[in-house]
Amino acid sequence: MDIHHHQRKIRIKDIALLAGASEGTVDRVLHHRGVAAVRSVKIVNKAVKRLNYSPNLFARSLASKK
Repeated sequence: MDIHHHQRKIRIKDIALLAGASEGTVDRVLHHRGVAAVRSVKIVNKAVKRLNYSPNLFARSLASKK
């Protein structure tokens, strides 16, 4: 196995496709914005776990300008 192999970044779009949900729903669930149905939260969280998603904290801090 190549130690320089980099895993592709997981995007909201990827999570949405796996969960069968909209990108907006995934965004709401991940960032705790607005309201999402309990069922939607469950399927998005299941997809997040399956993809082993973790947020890019550097990108998040850039976006929030902190």
